[in-house]
Amino acid sequence: MHYHTELKKRAADFLLRPIPDELKPHYMSGSLSDIIVAHCAQDQAIDSELAEIAEISVIEYNTAIEEAQTLELKAYYAECQDLLREILNVGE
Repeated sequence: MHYHTELKKRAADFLLRPIPDELKPHYMSGSLSDIIVAHCAQDQAIDSELAEIAEISVIEYNTAIEEAQTLELKAYYAECQDLLREILNVGE
């Protein structure tokens, strides 16, 4: 499995994006979403376990987006959710 150049660049850029202030107190570097996005940025396939986690995360981001207090955090979560969806679509 290979990710197209634009998706790899977007994934790499997302990982360099500053963490929104609202998330900073709760942010865990190396989260499973970060790991999955990093696999894409490095053109590494995700295994079935990571794919399952990505599928669950895509759904859970809906709640996170609704509960986020700032537009900055909503946008951050939405971008991560979109990346995870696209990463999963490549594997189909």
